[in-house]
Amino acid sequence: SSTELYWGQSEASNMQAKIALLGVLGTSQAFYLPGVAPVQYDDGARVDLKVNKLTSVKTQLPYDYYTLPFCKPVSVVQSVENLGEILAGDLIENSPYDLRMGDNQNCKLLCKQELKQADKDQFRARIDDEYMVNMIVDNLPAATKYIRRSDGNDYMYMNGFPIGVQKNNKYYIYNHLKFLLKYHSSDDFDGHRIVGFEVEPHSIVQATQSDPAQPGGLKAVCQEGAEATLMELDSYP
Repeated sequence: SSTELYWGQSEASNMQAKIALLGVLGTSQAFYLPGVAPVQYDDGARVDLKVNKLTSVKTQLPYDYYTLPFCKPVSVVQSVENLGEILAGDLIENSPYDLRMGDNQNCKLLCKQELKQADKDQFRARIDDEYMVNMIVDNLPAATKYIRRSDGNDYMYMNGFPIGVQKNNKYYIYNHLKFLLKYHSSDDFDGHRIVGFEVEPHSIVQATQSDPAQPGGLKAVCQEGAEATLMELDSYP
């Protein structure tokens, strides 16, 4: 049996914009580490989102990101940029995500994947072993915000986000990502510098509709705030 799995993304242009499903760009203050040259992005410039190895504190055995059937770019290219990343054993590669500075994308379909039974079994194994997805934007690792109190005033951050979750013997994949990109602007330089990168993962059955203008002839349909059906592996044979 096989399952059609849709991966989604979205993006918003500033902190006042409506947050949809790939990110929000906002102003912030920051400092830069010695030896790491800051990059300025003009409005509309492409912001590369890279993927790193899948990691687990349970097994301590890393895997290449594309060992799981995630959406791939046309050509996968290794992208380790400095000695520190080499010494850390990073497996940094490009991704098909298309982020543009200041360009709001409320809801965007990244790709459609067909999952065979072997793919589902592999996802279950990685979820059982508590593997985390790690992404990078402009040398900044993705962080996930966890709320500790219902009023939202107490929270913590951790590197990356889980591939999925197991609950009541059912497995759910995080196939829909909300990205928050924070940037800094100044009269001292042109463009914007990215200073923060957060990811909020979601598991949803992605609604789509026909659109010949889009790659693959489909576009994503999102309704902010609406309750969505979770993407459970065995519910979609």
